[in-house]
Amino acid sequence: MNRGLGVLLVLIAALAACDHDSHISIHTGGLTLKDGRVVIHGSDGTEATVSKEGEFSIAGKPIGVTEGERADLTRYYRAANDVVGHAAATGVAGAKVGVTAADAVVTGLAKGDMSEVKGKVQAQAEEVKRQALKLCDDIKEVRAAQEVLRAALPAFQPYAVVGEHDVTDCGKDVHDAGGSK
Repeated sequence: MNRGLGVLLVLIAALAACDHDSHISIHTGGLTLKDGRVVIHGSDGTEATVSKEGEFSIAGKPIGVTEGERADLTRYYRAANDVVGHAAATGVAGAKVGVTAADAVVTGLAKGDMSEVKGKVQAQAEEVKRQALKLCDDIKEVRAAQEVLRAALPAFQPYAVVGEHDVTDCGKDVHDAGGSK
């Protein structure tokens, strides 16, 4: 399994329960949603947090930010939360594929006609693909917000953990997994 598809599967599996504290693992680092904050596991081994209000702290110590940086941090927070929502939707869509497949097989076996199985499963699989592509868009937005913060807020640099490959591999892997061009 390639790395990007693995990232998607980790996201979906980690967020399937979707309780108040959710973990998002993105290749070289990690983002965790905990207690209403995004916790970023930095490349230097420290942790930083971003609140919904755009407050930023490193190792529990608040970092002063400008209003512009606060707006950028708020954008980052929203993007990370969108990842959680779309990962959950992707997981639900994936579960529906399993239910649809099982139902179609049982019905097909009972009727002695398995010809409808593929069509029913493919329709549900397309929904998984649509949801996964939303997730890829969210990862792209986390990356964009992160890069703005990296340039504007030097203290954020070790927390820029979403690589360009995470963005490009995501969409490619969703298309490859769906058997499209």
